[in-house]
Amino acid sequence: MYKSLVVIMSKRAVEQKPTGSVQVIIEQLDELKISKTDFARMLGVSPDYVYRILKGRVPFPHVRETMERMAEICGLDPHVFAEYREMEQVLSTSTRLVWQRMKERRMNRDDLFNAMGGRISRPYFNSILRGDQPFPSNRAYIQLFALALDLPPTVFKEYGRGQAPRWDAEQIRELEEQFYSLIFDKMLADRGFSRHPIVLEVIDAKVMDLFPAREAYDAEMTDVLRRMGELGMGLKELAKVSGVEAETLRKLFHNPGGKSKDGKFAAALKEIRTALRVEDGEA
Repeated sequence: MYKSLVVIMSKRAVEQKPTGSVQVIIEQLDELKISKTDFARMLGVSPDYVYRILKGRVPFPHVRETMERMAEICGLDPHVFAEYREMEQVLSTSTRLVWQRMKERRMNRDDLFNAMGGRISRPYFNSILRGDQPFPSNRAYIQLFALALDLPPTVFKEYGRGQAPRWDAEQIRELEEQFYSLIFDKMLADRGFSRHPIVLEVIDAKVMDLFPAREAYDAEMTDVLRRMGELGMGLKELAKVSGVEAETLRKLFHNPGGKSKDGKFAAALKEIRTALRVEDGEA
């Protein structure tokens, strides 16, 4: 007698009181005359799984597609399920936009993942759609979503600057100076002034036409370039140790034949040679 009572109480503990969402489904299935077996078949799951959901033996599904399919079968708006409303509350505006666009284009998450070419990891992709991760702020990832969904990337607030320029003036200036330093160092190596070769694999070699051939430099300039190579010195360091502005240095190295004879540039060249301790007529 005692054992039987324990078994009954255990079963009742397992079979919890149906949630509001389960009760809605039960009532709707009854009204639509849809059996639990047919409901399972239309849902694409086993009848046993449906039975356990409706008996409260397993938690109500928290997978978006499953809840939406349940609602569709029952002729309901999925927001009738508290679990669906809770799930939507954790989604960012951009993630909700993704789901809405998927619905408009009749895409499931596999369709979207495949449309993105597998260029984002599956776990990360799923965590974004579930709201476990914030919608990415990386512009490349946003472009992936935008292209796959045929949307302009600017509809996602994380895209940030939107129609603003990709680079501001300060960034451009900094990158220009870095790039110029790189090709100047390559010039030193290419002209035999430096022992460390630099190979450009992305930039066209024609960019080196910015600098004259070695023979175009007169003896004084050649001495300077050779001395820089010996010291492993770049243009930025030369500007620092000589006190000559980088802009003046660039003009001097671009047209050494003419500018080295000009009064202003001749004075700058003298300052450079003094700073590098280059004696007249020798390196």
